Amino acid sequence: MAKKKSVIRAKNIVIFGAMGAGKSSLINLIADQNIAQTGSNLKRCTLTWTKYTLPKLFDDEMQHNVFDTMGIENPELEPEEYHRSIKNASRLLRELDACGGTNLLIYCVQKGRDSGALRSNYQLFHEVLYRRRVPIVMVVTCLEDERIMEEWWTRNCASLGASQIVVEGHACVTTLRNEDEKYKASREVLLRQCQGDGNMRR
Repeated sequence: MAKKKSVIRAKNIVIFGAMGAGKSSLINLIADQNIAQTGSNLKRCTLTWTKYTLPKLFDDEMQHNVFDTMGIENPELEPEEYHRSIKNASRLLRELDACGGTNLLIYCVQKGRDSGALRSNYQLFHEVLYRRRVPIVMVVTCLEDERIMEEWWTRNCASLGASQIVVEGHACVTTLRNEDEKYKASREVLLRQCQGDGNMRR
């Protein structure tokens, strides 16, 4: 008699944000190793994704699948580009639905980045594709120059709210390994968000 395959318990996390926001570096921070290629000089393109499997991220026998999406750099897309983006995004959703759905959205935003894609990326993923049904957290990168990284959120959360960007949780981080203490603190707060589906604010 053939042995039954063991069912793998898995949690799916989708990371999105503008091109250059640091999504790949964020995945490397979660994994604590370089599994995602960074520093891409690709031009703006329609939405695609790369899947990374982390079998033992926590001590709970839960596999974590992290999807690194290539976001829309500029909200002023040509109609053909926009429709192609939505089509590719729908393919990602179907793939995730086939393996348990999406458990958490992580919106990756780079400090000081003045991009019109900030609101449009949020709308595309959280409001249009997921219809506000999936918890979302924001992770702000490149905060190594901040004396206390969390102070960025204190200064900017009101303006985000004014832009109608509402999240269940946040993390203020650096992905630079040479920032030893800040790197460790960044990974700790980020993992808490991943483990808690955005229910932990800090």
